[in-house]
Amino acid sequence: MENTNTTSDKIFLGFGILTILSGLYLIVQEDYLIGISGSVVGVWLFLQNWKKIKDKHSE
Repeated sequence: MENTNTTSDKIFLGFGILTILSGLYLIVQEDYLIGISGSVVGVWLFLQNWKKIKDKHSE
């Protein structure tokens, strides 16, 4: 059974980008603990969904 739900992958990719940007903003505002952890979660979310989207386009 093939999973072709790329819309949710694109939405979570967008959430990953927003999380990275908000984490960087928090780092600039000197709230380092929340900013760094948020950026790490954003990078993880972005990379996970980017890989899913890229794999589905190569099939």
